[in-house]
Amino acid sequence: MKSRKYAIYDNIYDHITTNIMAMHSLSSKLITELMLSADPTKISVADSLKLTIFHDRLVELLQEHEPVGPVEEKVCAIYTSPENDKLHYLSQNHMNNMLFDISFILTNPFNIDSHHFDELFDNFYMIALIPYAMANIWNTVIIHPQLHKFYNKALIETFITTLSYEPVSREYYLSTSKRDDKVARYAQYEILWDIFAGVTDSVVEYLTDVVLPFYNDNNIDGPTGCKVVSDDLYYHCLRLHVGFDFKHNTMTLDDMRAWAVTELDKLVEQTREYVRMVRPDIADLPVNEMMRELANDTTQKFASCDEFVADHNRVLQKYRTYFVDDHGFPNYEDAHIIVFSDVNLPGGYYFNNAFYLNTCDWMNAQRYETEVLVLHETIPGHHTQIHVNDRHVDNDTTLLKFFGSLTNGFVEGWGLYSEKLGSDQTPWDNIGRLQYDMLRTLRIIADIDLHHNGVAPDNVIAHMRNYLAMSDKVISSEVYRYVAYPGQAVSYKVGCHIISQQYDQTDLLSDQNLGQYIDLINRGSVMLDALVDNPADIRPLFT
Repeated sequence: MKSRKYAIYDNIYDHITTNIMAMHSLSSKLITELMLSADPTKISVADSLKLTIFHDRLVELLQEHEPVGPVEEKVCAIYTSPENDKLHYLSQNHMNNMLFDISFILTNPFNIDSHHFDELFDNFYMIALIPYAMANIWNTVIIHPQLHKFYNKALIETFITTLSYEPVSREYYLSTSKRDDKVARYAQYEILWDIFAGVTDSVVEYLTDVVLPFYNDNNIDGPTGCKVVSDDLYYHCLRLHVGFDFKHNTMTLDDMRAWAVTELDKLVEQTREYVRMVRPDIADLPVNEMMRELANDTTQKFASCDEFVADHNRVLQKYRTYFVDDHGFPNYEDAHIIVFSDVNLPGGYYFNNAFYLNTCDWMNAQRYETEVLVLHETIPGHHTQIHVNDRHVDNDTTLLKFFGSLTNGFVEGWGLYSEKLGSDQTPWDNIGRLQYDMLRTLRIIADIDLHHNGVAPDNVIAHMRNYLAMSDKVISSEVYRYVAYPGQAVSYKVGCHIISQQYDQTDLLSDQNLGQYIDLINRGSVMLDALVDNPADIRPLFT
């Protein structure tokens, strides 16, 4: 046993050793070489922009680095693989592109006041490089013998039409901003918007003059997705977003699809049980007709936009009291709702410590969706999880912030699991929860069919139509999102299931479970495979 008088030297040694290791860590190297944010709590859209534009240099740095620990090893292995190089060239499309990421900041007055805007303004020169980076990516795609098959004419036309953005007006910004220097801030915004608008026009011109004619001239209008490129590409996408190597797993993709089909059947029957409590007259209709009748139920409509907003605030306060005040869940910053109206954005989403509630279509919203949406996006879901993770500044967490796709299974899995943690819920609330769960389960079937089985998008749309009350336009948009973003749609349900295996499912809100949830949240975001004993043998978890 060491003498106590040497303890101080041990502490100094540990401190020096830790700092030396941090200086040579992969995150430190990337921050220095790629000019990424040195503050792990301020990682922004500007950083993702640099990681895309400096892709070749990123790969060089990862290949040169001698990884320390499992997280560095996985980052280096995944992001230097040949399949990830292919995925880089397929990363700019109607669902996922550099311009869309920037527009998310520049078309929302609330985001103009965020650190994301500061970082974009300080790195405005990076925005000017986008047309060159986009041309380099797409020139590679259209001359590659396999990669060009990932898209068809319709997808290129959709990509071009989505690159249309409107600036935030001076009046709108000044009326919403709480900043003392908002006039000067808007002057900065006008400068940045002019750069962004010019860059967007250049990209649209390039896609219209170069890429679309290639697809027209070669009459490329057939199947799309990973299947027409390579099976390995889809396995890579799943490893990236879900966290497991399904190519070398006891759980095959056919097994996963079959499991999802069984889960879907269970969810339908559970939904019917609750429907019999509130609308027995429709409980035995075909699923999509039953869901459509529920969506049109007048008792589940809001009388006004104000009532719609008030209901979401009521539920947020309910779960702030339950989880934070009564059960000690971490809450460094209060979750709050920002109300806005924009037909181009989702009905609700979490970003930058706030739940954005879109009121543009409030008259078609259902009351039974309020609880599930608030639980997922705020407390104990994304707000609780993400704002705690933002405070982690260690090497592994910083790396996973830069490479956020690696934690999709964990982050979206916890969001979906949180939907099950409601208290004092009505049959209607449970119908809303099950409806959302059905969609996430359908996503597994759709994604595997599109990218592994080579099923045409129209057939996938027809299958989803049998279960959902959504319009054909919305379902089609969902499916073509999966086409352009392979693997990500699988992360929600698989992540939720893996998380559920860690806890006693007989009482989700038991004191023991609640304490363990807090431990999980305080751990920070991880790759999903970190939660299982044998990542190459997950089949027993799904039987």
